[in-house]
Amino acid sequence: MKFLRLSTYERDDAAERRQKAGLRQRVIQAYDNPIIRWYCALRFHIINIDFLDTLEQHLAPEARVLDIGCGFGLFSLYYALNGPSRAITGFDLSRSRILAAQRVASRLNLTNAHFFCQDAERYEFDQDYDAVVTLDLLHHVTPEAADRLLRQAYQALTPGGVLLIKDVNTRPLHKLWFTYALDKLMMLRSHVHYRSASLWRRAICEAGFSQAVAYPLNDYLPYPHVLIVARK
Repeated sequence: MKFLRLSTYERDDAAERRQKAGLRQRVIQAYDNPIIRWYCALRFHIINIDFLDTLEQHLAPEARVLDIGCGFGLFSLYYALNGPSRAITGFDLSRSRILAAQRVASRLNLTNAHFFCQDAERYEFDQDYDAVVTLDLLHHVTPEAADRLLRQAYQALTPGGVLLIKDVNTRPLHKLWFTYALDKLMMLRSHVHYRSASLWRRAICEAGFSQAVAYPLNDYLPYPHVLIVARK
C-alpha cells in the first residue's frame, strides 16, 4: 500500500502521473474565481498525487462515496473525474462553496458528482455508502458532533465499507502550533478541537469499527497531519 511516509514517485508510471496531474489542472481551471483557483492549486500541493493515490486505494471503481465538509468540492471532483463509475456526494456548510462546486461539476460534464449545502454538526445520514471521507473537518466541529458523525458513518456504511479521515495529530508540538495559528488566521472565530491519533482511533472504535489504523503523513510541510483508515 502507498503511504506518504514512503515516496511513490520512483515506482509510479510517469505517464500515469502526468495524466493525474492533468486531471488536477482540469479541476483547478474550471473554477471562475482566480483566488479560488489559487486556493485549489495550494490544496492540491498540500494534498499531492501521492496522498490522492493513498486515499484512492480505498475507493472502489464503483463506490458510493460521501465527502463530509467538501468545501469547493475539489477532491470529490478529482475522484469523480478519475473514476467515472463512482457516485460521489459532497456537502459543506458554505453555500457559496457548494455553488462553486456545482458549477465546476456542470462545466466538467460530471454526472457522478453531486453537492448540497449542509451543516456537518446537524447532518443525518439518509442512505448507505461504501466510503465516507472527511478531510480536515473534524477538528472544526465540537467533539460531540464529531463522535456523532463517526457513529452515524458506521451505521451508514455498507459491510466492508471504509471510513477515511485526514485530520490533525497533536505531535509534534511545533507543527500543531503552526496549524493552530493557520486555523485561527483563516477562521478567527472558529473553535478548534484537536485530538491525538490514538484518541481518534479510540473514538472510531467506540463508534463500532473493529479496527482503525493511523498513518502519519510525513513530508516537508509543517502540518502534523494523519490519515486514519477504518473498515466496518
